[in-house]
Amino acid sequence: MMDGSPLFVSLERGGASFLLFIRRAYQQLCNTLERLTAQPEPSSLAQLKQRISQRYGMLDLLDVFVEAERLVGFTHCFTHSGTTEVRSRAALQPLLLLALFAEGTNTGIKRVATANRHFTYDELLYVRQHYISIEALRQANWPSGTRAFGGKTMPARQMAAGSRVGARI
Repeated sequence: MMDGSPLFVSLERGGASFLLFIRRAYQQLCNTLERLTAQPEPSSLAQLKQRISQRYGMLDLLDVFVEAERLVGFTHCFTHSGTTEVRSRAALQPLLLLALFAEGTNTGIKRVATANRHFTYDELLYVRQHYISIEALRQANWPSGTRAFGGKTMPARQMAAGSRVGARI
């Protein structure tokens, strides 16, 4: 049902004109919509933030991650996918922690690489590609989960309910 409407004429001509049509339609839509104004913050929000800060303080998530590594030592589960390891474990540990942090928080290794001065994007990418695997993540979760449950494995009913912490996945 090709009628003479601009949409169908654009489709018949090819992709470039279709994109131009979509862009113009989007611009018209943006011009007709009113911008929302920011609502004022509730008066209790500042008090709530202050109370939380006083009670718990501020923790850097990366510091928590490093402390978990110090207590559990889960980075030993990550080995090179090849036969030999080029870097020493002491040099590899911060790279592993940063790469795992980047993936675990969905920050991405590009942003983590630009945020620190010590390691480049290429180094973090190499570690992610050659050290981090599904099996290594499973092995690293086992000691962390066991430690979280006080040296015990997770009860069978919790494992059956779908909770995966501490379970061999």
